[in-house]
Amino acid sequence: MFYARSLPLISAISLLTGCGKISTGTLGGQPLWTNSQFRSKTWMQPKNGDDIWPGVQYPMAMISSLAVVIVGACLGIVIPAESALAPVSAVLQIATASPNAGAAIFLSSGTRSAQGGVAAPDSEVQISRTPNASAFAAQAAPVPDVTVDASQTLSETGGDDLAAARNIYASASSPESNGGLSDWSLISSELAMKRMRIINALGDCALDASGTLAGCARLNDSLSHVKQFHLSPHVVVGQWVPSSIAGNPFQWGAAQWAQYDALSRAIVNYVVNEFAGAGFDEALFEVGNELEITPNARDLWLTTTPFVPQGDPSRFVQYDTVYSHWAKAVRAVAEQNPAKKIRIAGPATGLWTVEYAPGPLWHIRMVQDYAARGLPLDVVSLHIYGFDASLLAKNAQSIRNTLNASGNSKAEIWVTEWGASSSTDSFFGAINASHQGAAWAIYFLLQALKGGITGGSFLQIRDNQGADIAGVNSNLYLASWNHVENRVEYPKPIANAMAMVTRMAGARKMAATSPAMTDLRVLASSDARSASVVVANYNYLFDYNNKKYSDLSRDETVTVAIKNLPFRGPVTVDRYAIDAQTSNLNYWVAAGKLPPSLHSVQLQEVESFKARSKGGVLTLPATQLGPSAVSLWIVHR
Repeated sequence: MFYARSLPLISAISLLTGCGKISTGTLGGQPLWTNSQFRSKTWMQPKNGDDIWPGVQYPMAMISSLAVVIVGACLGIVIPAESALAPVSAVLQIATASPNAGAAIFLSSGTRSAQGGVAAPDSEVQISRTPNASAFAAQAAPVPDVTVDASQTLSETGGDDLAAARNIYASASSPESNGGLSDWSLISSELAMKRMRIINALGDCALDASGTLAGCARLNDSLSHVKQFHLSPHVVVGQWVPSSIAGNPFQWGAAQWAQYDALSRAIVNYVVNEFAGAGFDEALFEVGNELEITPNARDLWLTTTPFVPQGDPSRFVQYDTVYSHWAKAVRAVAEQNPAKKIRIAGPATGLWTVEYAPGPLWHIRMVQDYAARGLPLDVVSLHIYGFDASLLAKNAQSIRNTLNASGNSKAEIWVTEWGASSSTDSFFGAINASHQGAAWAIYFLLQALKGGITGGSFLQIRDNQGADIAGVNSNLYLASWNHVENRVEYPKPIANAMAMVTRMAGARKMAATSPAMTDLRVLASSDARSASVVVANYNYLFDYNNKKYSDLSRDETVTVAIKNLPFRGPVTVDRYAIDAQTSNLNYWVAAGKLPPSLHSVQLQEVESFKARSKGGVLTLPATQLGPSAVSLWIVHR
């Protein structure tokens, strides 16, 4: 292979030697290659630590072009960049031949092999340096489409943005299927799970004659898994009327509400102090679940009728009443346990409260009203799906401003339910199964950080239900981390996008994109030994009314540059990808096939190559990103 690729070059060098332009073993007086290097085939190894990288395949077209350029130098001919003799994107332009001229050869991304690679011009990947630029002037380096400044830390949350991003996906709702966290090995290998959201779990909780909490079978089962894997519980409360309290709730008197208060406090105390003997050191109690839009009559237990329209004012009246009782219970237990982190959250709604009813968001009303009434509100909770991610930052910033103005600046804003689509069918829910959902997830995380959001919970852990452990009726189009097929759990692409963020190290850094690349979404970070850049090619149309859900992103060729790196010299670049075929369970399922292995649909490393940071600058080879593709580059020493 060496001789076939080298013959035109060797012939051209011999020609130049013969016409007096260079001497044997030098080019313009600079060391070129020695006879021993030719004999041992080691002429492509780095010279002086910075010239050519090992393992790189140099196409015949490039070598042939180089030969033509050298012949041109012998004759004093300028070879223009747009010439048909310039098949690679960066070629030599030779002005006047000079006995002191050197050569600088820059390699395009097309010269990179799957096993190796080169950095781009700003990163010092030259065959040899150019002491006399007027003689051999290399074409200017391409302008990067993404530029990361590793010296500029970015915080939109007021704290550690990267930690906030991880905390947004650090939880998901407890499985709706048997088996608890049977998928823990898969979850823990890819995600930094810290909490589990426990919903629909208090239906059988009651106080016995002695005032002791009884029942709570589903709550106990979920808490056992939380305890087993050292997580903290996030318990949804106040959803339904307790079956143990008699009478129509709409007509309850003081006695019934006293029973409700006692039960509420018993549940909070049980989770915090009594479960498994010691309870939990940290717990979040979130009141309600999408009360503004739920069609479930069981949820609407304090409205004038269980069939009130979405957005009806009586829904907020119910929520406000229930929240005030649970807030008192949480406060009482928290005050008795100052060493534990016990918090209350609400209203667990989307942005629909302004779509279905006049007036401000419920979140704004709650912040203002509860501050005036002295009720605790530790976490303001939102639910976000699909298109509403584009509205998230603006509305979250409005909530933050209201919290600050109301004297509750310490309260956090979380998205306690989120996913690419709230639908579960093969059309509107298709994004939940595909790489398009992965691109959406990066976009969502960026919008969440912009809004100052610091925590959250994904919709579900896996997509099977009840006793269906094998996944016979599992739903790939449900917003969940994992899909179950033949008793095997596979990560969906959206979970792989979260795994990308998990791999990032250090603090978030400033990143800028070219104005021409409007679909690129970038999250970057670095520390003393590494830098990471995630780029998502995202532009998705959510038009539910006209039944148009479609990917509007296009193929993009993307060049990423990182400047002000805290380290110099040789580095390794590892790249991971999610696209239509890579790290994509749906690629196999759509073809009616099972993946060949679990590993084949986990986050895939697609290349690893050597490069060199010069002066703290590294420009990576141009990379093709298909529609809704997501790429992670990790540069490390």
